[in-house]
Amino acid sequence: MNDRSALAEYLTVKQNMVVPFSGLNYTGAVVAEPLTVAFDITREAQVQPFQRVLVSGPGIIGLFCTVLLKMGGAEPVVVLGRMLSSARGEKRAEAAVATGASQVFDTEEQDRIERVQEQYPEGFERIIVTSPPVQIESIRKVAHFHYLRLLSQTARPTNMYLSGVSQ
Repeated sequence: MNDRSALAEYLTVKQNMVVPFSGLNYTGAVVAEPLTVAFDITREAQVQPFQRVLVSGPGIIGLFCTVLLKMGGAEPVVVLGRMLSSARGEKRAEAAVATGASQVFDTEEQDRIERVQEQYPEGFERIIVTSPPVQIESIRKVAHFHYLRLLSQTARPTNMYLSGVSQ
């Protein structure tokens, strides 16, 4: 990408990195890929109506997952996000609520897991992680299941046993 930043007016990339699009405006083209990732994640998660779901990461993929989960009948859909007290974080928290999140928790708060457990003592039947994997260790404590299905765009889904999870 030469010496140009991603926010430059023009960007030079190799031809094999460019995917042409038609039938979409620029906004639609920009969100098409994260939306399809969210579709894949929510399909693979096999969430049923009225199942409790935690979404870790209120970025564009996590927000799209929240919308799709709510459309599919999941209840509640709770979102965990990082640095929600910053200006950017506040906007993400607002967006999470606007897209259907029942509640939003900040991962920067020391007692976040205890607060989630207090509010949702029955735990969550599904946890969707769109945040960095480092979050898995702490959020597994609110799971209501014994294994985690890891999804990746580059590999097959993998099941991971969660030791210490009680039902």
